[in-house]
Amino acid sequence: MYVSVIIPLFNKARYIGRALASVFTQTHQDFEIVVIDDGSTDGSATVVQAVTDSRLRLITQPNAGQGAARDRGMREAHGEAFALLDADDAWGPACLATLTALLEEFPAAGIAGVRYAMIESDGRIVPAQLSGGITETFHGVLPNYYACALDDPPLWSSAVIIRRQAWVAIAPRYSPARFGEDLYLWSQFANSCPVAYDGKILAFYHRGAEGRVSTTSVDQEEMPVVTYLIDEVLAGHLTEQRETLLTYLAKYQFETLYRMGQGAGALERARAIFRRTPLIRAVTADWQQYRDRLYRGHWWHYLREPRFLFETPEQYRWRLLTTLLRPVARPLEKLLTRQARHMKRRRAVTE
Repeated sequence: MYVSVIIPLFNKARYIGRALASVFTQTHQDFEIVVIDDGSTDGSATVVQAVTDSRLRLITQPNAGQGAARDRGMREAHGEAFALLDADDAWGPACLATLTALLEEFPAAGIAGVRYAMIESDGRIVPAQLSGGITETFHGVLPNYYACALDDPPLWSSAVIIRRQAWVAIAPRYSPARFGEDLYLWSQFANSCPVAYDGKILAFYHRGAEGRVSTTSVDQEEMPVVTYLIDEVLAGHLTEQRETLLTYLAKYQFETLYRMGQGAGALERARAIFRRTPLIRAVTADWQQYRDRLYRGHWWHYLREPRFLFETPEQYRWRLLTTLLRPVARPLEKLLTRQARHMKRRRAVTE
């Protein structure tokens, strides 16, 4: 299978060489590389131009965002499938061979992915944690994409391949949002065709790279994937996956609210988001689990957190009180326990 490797590039001069090297060392060599320089100002294009391999093409355009750059690359590509790779990430040698084999083995699948790992700035390798029973030995079609996405997303922008026919048929929409853009893309494919997957770790996310959207994003709006999926649920679609889907939505709604809680002046936007959340809360008990997980141990968020996140004002006041008292109560409990033990020993000696 002839594959087009699509690499959007914006101010990644320090990392693009590593990404390209990981492609050229793949065991599957039937590919072209399409790099879309999205208005870089740090000399990224110069680094790409220094590579002499005839399979590499560089396209330049004014800055339009990663989604638009990726879409431009697909429109310019010649391959039967598009393998995606971010400019600051890298593949293991067997990544492309595994991705293409998945599409060939499962012809109904429009998209396929492999498991990935995060490489921290200190060199630690942290494998993606997948739900839904997906282990390193998994090889096949995901039984329920949303059940497998309740922890880390199974699909990631440097570990997927998209069949050209599926891309044309689905005509995925791109969001201008800087946070959660890829999740929106994966959902459009998962709702339209089977997702093939291999559980081996074959792609690597370099978390310490500068300019990561996930670490620099200041967007404080509802994620596009949430808006899209809530509209799908309200329209009566996706009924077979409804329960798992709503749990997935609850997770990302509260992550959005968590980000808002760290910024000033976001109350009205948070209220607008939460007006849609009762749909989730009414049919799944997991909304409270996610909220508690996000706010556990961070008492100051309870001071900022809007009252509408709680079912009643009484519950809000009780949670606020217990959270504020927790840092005092624990040391006090230890002190009283030590005093009780001391008094018990003194009584034993006296008797």
